[in-house]
Amino acid sequence: MLTNQYPIHNHVLDFIQLIKDTSPKDMTKIFTQGGCYRFHLIMKVVFPEAKPYKVGFCRNSNNLAKKDFLPLHVVSEIGNRYYDINGEFKLNKQRTYNLLAEMTEEDIRQAEKFSFVIKRCI
Repeated sequence: MLTNQYPIHNHVLDFIQLIKDTSPKDMTKIFTQGGCYRFHLIMKVVFPEAKPYKVGFCRNSNNLAKKDFLPLHVVSEIGNRYYDINGEFKLNKQRTYNLLAEMTEEDIRQAEKFSFVIKRCI
């Protein structure tokens, strides 16, 4: 039960930890190497307000044209914060990523086709 004493952020982190504790190394690998959109779908079941965001690298930050943006990962926005299998995701603490954007319908269609199985992570 959500209460003011225990904010949504804590519930999200507890849920992520529950999944990760299943097999920390494997869960991290699966949900960071091809299964990140599927992780968002899991989050959305428990937190229906979750929205998918793509994070990636933009070669030219002055020109955010589609051809300049390389999407690399999917995170869930819940309560104005972003999450992935590693907990709260903060763009300003990343070296690999420099841009975050809400996913379009086309992005979602692309992400639905991708899987850690395709990348043969496990």
